[in-house]
Amino acid sequence: MQFEVFAAVGRRIVTETTADRTPQPAPFPAPLLPQRFKWRRGQCHYDAKIRSQGVVMKRGPGVSATLLIVLPLSLVVLCASLFWPRGSMASRDIGCAKVQLRREGEICRALSEAMEWTWLGHAIIAPGWRLTWPGLRRVYCGQNIAAADIPALETLARAADWRLETGAANLLRLVAASGGKSDEPETSIFNPRNPDYLLKDGCVR
Repeated sequence: MQFEVFAAVGRRIVTETTADRTPQPAPFPAPLLPQRFKWRRGQCHYDAKIRSQGVVMKRGPGVSATLLIVLPLSLVVLCASLFWPRGSMASRDIGCAKVQLRREGEICRALSEAMEWTWLGHAIIAPGWRLTWPGLRRVYCGQNIAAADIPALETLARAADWRLETGAANLLRLVAASGGKSDEPETSIFNPRNPDYLLKDGCVR
């Protein structure tokens, strides 16, 4: 009995001693970087956590917030550069300074002042200053356009700026409609029989 106990104890001791002498694999070399590394610059915060498999980088909340601001602004600037009007559409100048006659100059300046900034033109994105239907009505009524202004309107309808040309041509159409000489189709807003006729309410302010 004692021998068995002693043998068992001996085997245990020998086993433990043998286990202690068994060569163990070399531990993974410790990283050279410190346990926790922080780098702060402006609103950016970086935390580097060192693990046994390598370095894991985590972006702080400052980076995400900056991206949320910078990216939308970049898109706005890009869209503005692509769609911002160039040339004559960027201003209300339609060449009134070159008009010599007084009545023609009055109508031209009235058309220029009646222009509005719009974003669409012929179902496309085309921002710029242009004459709208309400603006055309204001010019017609405000300047008391009549048949006596036909020669002046015909001269303005040959202007270099297409906005002045179109505005004068549309005023001629309103003069013809008011005098009962319109040949506009019934679907045209220049036809008095159209429910959407531009002057269906007259020139009531």
